[in-house]
Amino acid sequence: MRVNGKWRIVALAVLSATLLMGSSVSYAAESNTLAGTVVENRPDVAKIENQYVGYIDEERGTVYYNVSGHDGDSYWSAVVERKPDGSLSRWGEGFTWVSKGTPKDAPNVWIPYNVDMEFQPSYYDWTEDTVHEGPNFILSPNRKWAFIEQSYYLTVGDKRYVYWMRNVETGEIVEWNESYGNARAAWTADDRIILKRYSEKDRQNEIVTYDPASGKWERILLGTLYAYDIKSNLMVYVNNEPSRREMVYDLGTKKSRLLVDDTERGRLFAWSPPGYEQQPKLDANLDVWKLPVHPVAVVRDKLHTVHVDGKEIAVPYVFNRDGAQWIPMRELAQKLHWQVKLESAKDRAAAPRYRYTIQVGSRQIELTPDNSRIMNDRVFMTQAQLKTLGYSDITITSNR
Repeated sequence: MRVNGKWRIVALAVLSATLLMGSSVSYAAESNTLAGTVVENRPDVAKIENQYVGYIDEERGTVYYNVSGHDGDSYWSAVVERKPDGSLSRWGEGFTWVSKGTPKDAPNVWIPYNVDMEFQPSYYDWTEDTVHEGPNFILSPNRKWAFIEQSYYLTVGDKRYVYWMRNVETGEIVEWNESYGNARAAWTADDRIILKRYSEKDRQNEIVTYDPASGKWERILLGTLYAYDIKSNLMVYVNNEPSRREMVYDLGTKKSRLLVDDTERGRLFAWSPPGYEQQPKLDANLDVWKLPVHPVAVVRDKLHTVHVDGKEIAVPYVFNRDGAQWIPMRELAQKLHWQVKLESAKDRAAAPRYRYTIQVGSRQIELTPDNSRIMNDRVFMTQAQLKTLGYSDITITSNR
């Protein structure tokens, strides 16, 4: 909601990884306590010191600039947009930058939170002119599938990367891959996913593709993936040997060659789409805060609804893994008025051990790393655990 010109977001009780590694808490699950505010950073004088193009709407021709500067000892930043007719406006305070990551995902948006708030990734939906707090799934070229990289810590210092696949038509989310490091996954031109994977059989990295329509994997070659460019259908990789020379592989011809030069490397590793650097710069003396404001609403994504004994509980997402559906515990606790107590291990250097005790009337269960999961600072539980607490009629629907 917007109060006195400031974006304020109500964050419900946070069960974060920070808590898992250092404290014990107890809370009554439903709370409306204001936990944080999107930061306003309006200066008295807004001379632009730094600027770059973060995103271009190819359909409408609107260019989005990330601008920043200093006002005394204070740092400020804002998003300014330029329409095809040359008119300028800025997004409301609280948005600090917009950035296009890959050709097929929505632009990421940064909203700074104070330290007491739970961090949520955000992205801009240009079709609705809305910023969404939620996972920024990367769409396949045919727009039938979308994937996203998530991460969690198995133990302290042991970070794992997992990949979720979303069926755009049904809204179902399935965890389909896990790796020790970033797999550099990307959509290929023929709607498969190319990624790096460790081969237990060969005891070295391999580059493979995954087809979400068939569920089939296919090896391209033994090596380590560095980058993939969907426009040229070329990937950059290195062989698993000491020289580590950068090679280019054409997925169309299935042939490899040495990388030509730094120009080709820059093109295949390009972070920003071509043409962003050629956009005209904004006037450094432009008074950003006198520009007309383009109000952009912030919406918190709720991709699924959990139905529990006649009650409907909207949740950010539910995902499938190993035949079980994993449901965020926090939203259930808030809606169903659970009493939840968290106890962290004293020896938190050994492992991020935790124990959640959930009390519902005379029934009680405990969630530990052995029977629950933590993803994006969220604890997930199963339908079977809900039934242990006395609930019987449990269904999950997609809000696609």
